[in-house]
Amino acid sequence: MGVGLYHWRRRNRRGAMAKLSQGVDKLQWFRPACLTIDVDRLIREAEAYRAQLIASSPDQLPPFPPPNLPRVHLVGARPQPSGDPAVTQPRHPTE
Repeated sequence: MGVGLYHWRRRNRRGAMAKLSQGVDKLQWFRPACLTIDVDRLIREAEAYRAQLIASSPDQLPPFPPPNLPRVHLVGARPQPSGDPAVTQPRHPTE
């Protein structure tokens, strides 16, 4: 998926669509979650970006970066007020 976003940033529509599709295909094996990562959500986000690219014309790509870039969300997680905003922390079992 990251390479797909890289191609989008470089205005390479064909490469972006191909790499986003390949990323989704590879993630299918790990649905719905793997190692506490919400894989279903990551797939939905990648598919939404690909749909934006498909809807665009080759010379009129949507602006980069798209709103709400994909982030790693953990299953059963709550947002963490400090630290890396790209990763949310799992809930403690006693909460």
